[in-house]
Amino acid sequence: HSFTPLKIEIFEIFLARSITSKIMNVNNFRHITHYNIVMERKFAQRLKELRTEANLSFEKLSKLVGISSSALCNWENNICDISSDNLQALANFFCVTTDYLLGRED
Repeated sequence: HSFTPLKIEIFEIFLARSITSKIMNVNNFRHITHYNIVMERKFAQRLKELRTEANLSFEKLSKLVGISSSALCNWENNICDISSDNLQALANFFCVTTDYLLGRED
């Protein structure tokens, strides 16, 4: 096979676009990952703040909301993610929005 200057140029353009696309994907992933970490920390802080301000133990809040105390503890310690149903249940209980719990609004 012979490679003409045009074929080489087309390949170089393709390669450059491919590399640029991959870099953009990695940067987007980093941004999304950083955003998620910040949101998870904010949620953990807000949940603990609301629970302690209401003078509720994990066990008491668990009974009032119908969520296991171990799940509440894990969320406050940012060990695992919360489902949308449980997030909504906590928001309803504390009379706040889910956006507030997630740190999207003050």
